[in-house]
Amino acid sequence: MYGSYRGHTYIVGGTYNCFKHVQFNIKSVMAAVESESFEAGCVKEQELALTLFTSGQARALQYAFFAERTAPKVGNIKSF
Repeated sequence: MYGSYRGHTYIVGGTYNCFKHVQFNIKSVMAAVESESFEAGCVKEQELALTLFTSGQARALQYAFFAERTAPKVGNIKSF
């Protein structure tokens, strides 16, 4: 599957896990367009979002975010 962003085409899926969010965005839009009703599209989008939010990549990014926030609060270290 291919995705496009700002004029650049990317290969989405397969072994390229760094583009997982792009793949889920495309699947969400496809589900919204192809579903019988708006509510069914919203349910599918919520399922995809929960899968993405609980992925290992999301947990790693959350860990890095909170580690950066905690780093200046460590005692006996001067910040510049």
